[in-house]
Amino acid sequence: MTDFDELMIRISTETAVLFLGQMYDQNVLFKNIDDKYKRVAIGEKKEISYAEAVTNLINYCDEKPEEKKSIISSIIAAESAICDKRFEKLTSLHWNGIVTSLMHAMPGFDSLHSVVRYAEIKTDYFSEKNLKLTYLFGRVGNEQANMPLSYDEQMKAETSKEQMWREIVNRIILRGILVVDSWNPQYDWLKERDFNAFISCPKHSIFFFNLSDEAKRKPQIRQLISKEIAVVIEDSLYDWIREREVETQNYSYEENDEDSVEITIDSQLDKAEHSVKRLEFSILNQLDRSIIVLDDSILDNPNYLDRKEYFMRFLSTENLEPLWGGYSSGFYFKRDIDEELLEKVEYQLKNNDPAKSKVILIEGRNASGKSACLGNLAFQLRRKKTYPVIYITSEMRDKSHFEQIFNLIRNHINEKLGARKTVVIWDRNTYDNDDLYDELRKLLEECNVIVVGSRYIVGDAQEKKNRNVDVVTLKDELSELEIVELKEALQAVDSAYANHFEKIIQTIEGVSNNLLQANGRATVKTYADKGNWFLMIMYRLFEDLHEIQQHSVKQETQSAENAFIDWLEKYSNEKFYSLSFAKLYEDLGLAHPDRSDEYKHFVSEMYNMIAVAGKYGLELPAMVVYRAYADDFADDWGEFSARIGRSSVIEMTQYEDGTLTFRFRRALMASLFLEEQVKNYTDSADKELMNIEIHSLVKIIHNTNFNDVSDSDDSFSEPIQVVNLIRKYGPNGPEASKYKDYFLEIAEAINEANRDMNDEAILVASHLVREAFNGDSNDLEQNKLLLTARTKLHKAINRYGRYNKSQQLSRLKVELCSNLLKSIRSDGQLTKEELEIFEQINEYIDDAMAIDLNRFSAGVFLDANLKVYPLVTNAQQKDRILSRMLQIADDVKDAPYNDFGSNIYGKILAVLDLAKRYQEIEEENARLIKEGSDVGIYRRAMLSLDGYFFDKRPDKEEMANIQKTIKELEEHLQIVLNNPRTLYLYIRLLWVAMTERPPFTEKQFVNLSNENWKKIAGLCKVYIKNKDAQKKAFPYFVNMINAFREGNVNDYKDMVNITREFRRKMPAHITFVVLCNEDGTPVMENIKVACSTSRSAVYSAEFQNSLYKGVEAYFKASNFKDVLEISDGKPIKNALIGFNMYGVVVYGESDLKSQIGGLN
Repeated sequence: MTDFDELMIRISTETAVLFLGQMYDQNVLFKNIDDKYKRVAIGEKKEISYAEAVTNLINYCDEKPEEKKSIISSIIAAESAICDKRFEKLTSLHWNGIVTSLMHAMPGFDSLHSVVRYAEIKTDYFSEKNLKLTYLFGRVGNEQANMPLSYDEQMKAETSKEQMWREIVNRIILRGILVVDSWNPQYDWLKERDFNAFISCPKHSIFFFNLSDEAKRKPQIRQLISKEIAVVIEDSLYDWIREREVETQNYSYEENDEDSVEITIDSQLDKAEHSVKRLEFSILNQLDRSIIVLDDSILDNPNYLDRKEYFMRFLSTENLEPLWGGYSSGFYFKRDIDEELLEKVEYQLKNNDPAKSKVILIEGRNASGKSACLGNLAFQLRRKKTYPVIYITSEMRDKSHFEQIFNLIRNHINEKLGARKTVVIWDRNTYDNDDLYDELRKLLEECNVIVVGSRYIVGDAQEKKNRNVDVVTLKDELSELEIVELKEALQAVDSAYANHFEKIIQTIEGVSNNLLQANGRATVKTYADKGNWFLMIMYRLFEDLHEIQQHSVKQETQSAENAFIDWLEKYSNEKFYSLSFAKLYEDLGLAHPDRSDEYKHFVSEMYNMIAVAGKYGLELPAMVVYRAYADDFADDWGEFSARIGRSSVIEMTQYEDGTLTFRFRRALMASLFLEEQVKNYTDSADKELMNIEIHSLVKIIHNTNFNDVSDSDDSFSEPIQVVNLIRKYGPNGPEASKYKDYFLEIAEAINEANRDMNDEAILVASHLVREAFNGDSNDLEQNKLLLTARTKLHKAINRYGRYNKSQQLSRLKVELCSNLLKSIRSDGQLTKEELEIFEQINEYIDDAMAIDLNRFSAGVFLDANLKVYPLVTNAQQKDRILSRMLQIADDVKDAPYNDFGSNIYGKILAVLDLAKRYQEIEEENARLIKEGSDVGIYRRAMLSLDGYFFDKRPDKEEMANIQKTIKELEEHLQIVLNNPRTLYLYIRLLWVAMTERPPFTEKQFVNLSNENWKKIAGLCKVYIKNKDAQKKAFPYFVNMINAFREGNVNDYKDMVNITREFRRKMPAHITFVVLCNEDGTPVMENIKVACSTSRSAVYSAEFQNSLYKGVEAYFKASNFKDVLEISDGKPIKNALIGFNMYGVVVYGESDLKSQIGGLN
């Protein structure tokens, strides 16, 4: 295939961008400006480069800034005098974008929409129909980005160019070509280093026209040409097209209506099953670039010349929009969880109750394929052409663009397109925090939206009990079926891939078998102890078969490092000769000190620091790098940091609060950069790699300001960012076993740098020491470290004061208890010292659980008591420990909305098993009852329930056990009433017996008799008044409902004020109880809308019944769909009455039934 044919095909099938360098001016502009300024720009020379002329004007304006306006006016006047017809011929090739380093308009330029700032790059930036011309360095006469005529303006223009150029590079890397004409780096503001990033492109991604021999010899350009990434054509582009004008006409282009995009959906506005709707670019262009509305074009089969190269692009779209054509090409291999993930989404799409909506999360370890799975889900949903799909890349980090998404869906996708529901897929990859997804779900609740996201697994995979979250776990190991699917996908690309894949699998199976024989494990989840071995398969497979990954990373990073070293040497020379003693060196005949080796070492270490964070997709605070090298570069930190940020592999980000961070542009790039350094260590590569990583991590720690403590929960603060990085290399990181031998070294570095200032640093250091502890009481060094960590925790705890209830204090106490537990042996008889430690543990952990009962505090309590219980010989003490464990087990079961994880429930089953095997001592029980103690009563009650967890509607056998337990408790009613833990158990059992459902069942129709309401409300009051009772939500919730029933408005309001305090632990807006008459019919009341204006679309109403005067009820528009217009004072008849943690909520009868599938 000729270069001409290839270029024509590539232009018609891929993103094609034309770059016109400053030589395109052909020395015309500055010959036509005012004579005065012409002498300044070109002097006496006949020929001068565009770049040199602009530089001359900048030097002139530096001395005479008052003449800038005159020069600008002169250049604008000269523009109109230029006669040039080339541009019309160039634009005949239907580009997706034209870019120039010129700073004025040549003839034809003004016929296109101009872009001069990064902020102007919108969704249709690469639109063929709405073609854009981008001025990289500004446009003369433009108020937003004028031609630079000062050094300050030139620096700003350079920064702006970096951002816009990066957008173009990313698009070309994804799938596109860059055609370069009229460019010579020696005479242009766009330099050869700006082409560094293209080293990771496939072959024939750049076409250079009329490139000079001098430019070809530039190292970066020479590399691109030698690797065939760049093609060189000797003619100018204009001459080349003109000579082939007839041939060009053979390549026809389809005209597309690109004012909007097509989205086929099942619309409520049409009767047809599928309707083609259009969404205008004017709407899409207002969205942040991370928010992508998937239109029908993603379903098209792509055209490509090289299937392997397109496949590599599909694999390398990390953190960017997926290459959708890869899915239609069959490059994605089916994962076992795909069907489950799609089923969960489809189930939510059928759900008509917004209150029952859930966030669906796919969880997995680092680089396990979560993003590919989400991309496949988006593609499959869009292929069904039923629901709109919005895909959000990980570039959207927080909720700053939530309002955009809300307005887009409500005002355009729902109202204009008539979508029944919308799926929002956000590949955010959160770490141990699902709150962002839940906030988005709540915001979009009224818009009928399903939110799907991704998160990392922290430690072991967790079984989420939060009713607002549904989790699908992507396992580390590939199943046999997945291996077959992967091989077939590789075979479809290239048989060599599939054959080599077989060899890798055989190697892994050999490693796995050896580990199985050595450890007797059922499955092996890691390969060569490197974490996710699926990722390693893909790396190793394509290292051997395709150099584009590791080698391109090496080349690009090396180029970036060398450019930085060159600047450092230049910087050093300038600084040296500015010093007074430089003349002394010269007089003595001494050479300027050569620091090149020092610079290479420095740059290598700096890149390693950024890479150890970047391999996990994390940013590194710039101030950490600054402190590491402040002695050498503190005087010019602005220029120093800007140089780092201009690297093609390092991204610099400045946040609104001024925080500056560095990170590798891709996690994969950071990992391969680190691995490349140890490639030649055949026998000890893993060890050398870990040494580099830990050395860099320790350097980061030593240069962190842990005293930078914010009163707010600031995830961007320097110490928090560094602590999050440390956790990646710690016990709960994705490769914990790999770094375990370094835990003590890391902890020591934290303690040295922190100096007991930052609690988070104290916590993570203590955790590292504890996990490194081998349990040997004779190991004096490790015991000393354990005691040191313990002392630091005590010191941190004492800073909070006695009555503090902060979450951080709870976490410190939990960690202290975990530390103390290490000093209790697992066998033999408890010593006096161990018993004292156990008592300390219970004291601290009780405090921690009082602040926050969670999987950590409850887990440590159960660990400690399960460990000590078999070692205790005193019967009374054994009895107390067992009863206390049963109580905590009950407390855990009473908090169904907390995330305790499956591990806790395993411990609870162990407690129940101990209780079943406990030998009752009747004499002891009689004595306890006589003393008014509920220990024996509570234990027997828990045994009688036989493991009922208050987590579902009881079956017949469970109900019989509940009735039996109630009877046993009522035999000792006075003791029950005096002891809050047993009383609380009694209250919940009565509720289940009366309603046949556990407390806080969603939309439970409750038809208790007046007598039963009074009985259970009276017991709740007794519980609340007991000064030893824990503050539980259910007794207040029951009293709130009963106070409303009886028309006791003041008591009702008092109870509401308290139930609202539980909103952080409970799903506050879920309706738990629908009030019914004794015969089971819902209570209905007439209401009047009191307030119809609310940002969150929640309205308030007053009751017409005077019994409820002063009670404010709440509702959403979806609660009364038959009411077409909700306005102040509007009466609504026969409203059903429900209760959530905020008080009364009202519904229309038919709307409530539709939400729950009818009366239950």
